Amino acid sequence: MDFLLEHAHDGAPTKEEEDLIACAEQALPRFYEAMDDDLNTAGALGVMFDLVYDVNTIQSETPSRKAVEAARTALLAMADLL
Repeated sequence: MDFLLEHAHDGAPTKEEEDLIACAEQALPRFYEAMDDDLNTAGALGVMFDLVYDVNTIQSETPSRKAVEAARTALLAMADLL
């Protein structure tokens, strides 16, 4: 994530990057829901994996800073809880 953040551009996100931002915003509630379900760590890790997959499949070589920061913030919040 740090590499992507270093090489990100400050311009407006593309449609694909807007979708990534939406996924990042939805990831935390899904993660918390899994953890609240009798400490379902497998489900919580699945949420993290899905977000990492979405980040890795961005078609842009230099994604927008806004998209990268949204994904990074969500992943760090989930990792901190684990």
